[in-house]
Amino acid sequence: MTNYPSTASEQSADQSPMIWLHICSLAKIPPNKAIGLTIGGQRLVIARCGDDNAQILQGHCTHMGVPLDNARVKNCAVTCWLHQSTFSVADGAVIQWTTVVSLTGPALETVKAKNALRTFETRVTDGEVLLHWPGQPDESIDVQIRF
Repeated sequence: MTNYPSTASEQSADQSPMIWLHICSLAKIPPNKAIGLTIGGQRLVIARCGDDNAQILQGHCTHMGVPLDNARVKNCAVTCWLHQSTFSVADGAVIQWTTVVSLTGPALETVKAKNALRTFETRVTDGEVLLHWPGQPDESIDVQIRF
């Protein structure tokens, strides 16, 4: 468990304070699997997309709530190990819904529209991954990374 100091306060659309929270070095994130993390009690994952980019997403699959820790990442897509639902690392969009049930046409489009993974504003600066997160500049926020 690591407590990282926060930096640079801003405000969200609802006027709550936002900070850029240091997560980890980009070099620590493998290119082929999602890494689990918990921030302020919320389960998330971080995944790489290319050599110099990373994204933080919700930490469970929208199909059946399966944790995405250690999920396979390939071609900027994260795949749930249970039923193979696949999501874009960049924006959380559904690329492929579960292979257990075959959906096509409007049914598939409805599922895709309603089941994207939530993404969190993430940036890489000088090789360090930062997350835009609610908090105060002097607040210590608990970040637990499961490498």
